[in-house]
Amino acid sequence: MSFRRRDRWRDVSIAPLKGEFRILEPVLVELERWLPTYRGADGHHEGIAFLAGFERRGVSIFTTAIFPEADHRSGYVRCNEKQFAAASATAGSHGLGLLAGFRQDILDSKTATTS
Repeated sequence: MSFRRRDRWRDVSIAPLKGEFRILEPVLVELERWLPTYRGADGHHEGIAFLAGFERRGVSIFTTAIFPEADHRSGYVRCNEKQFAAASATAGSHGLGLLAGFRQDILDSKTATTS
């Protein structure tokens, strides 16, 4: 995953979730519904979502999926600093924090391995 900061792209580490977490069923439903709808100028591309929620007693609880505006091109999806800040502000306005990012290709691999 990459984020644009000023005039440079900065890669952000991608790693599997570790620790204990819970994700609400409506969040999964919305991920499956909206991630496949992302399109770039040259056609369909992977989607991106931020998972917002809170942490309690060492457990991350994902209560909300935020689908930001993003730059979609062949092989990547990126959010610039303004797009990331808007997603963070949306979460914060509901008393939540951005806890994770989620891409369409992750959903595709989950579906492929669990079907």
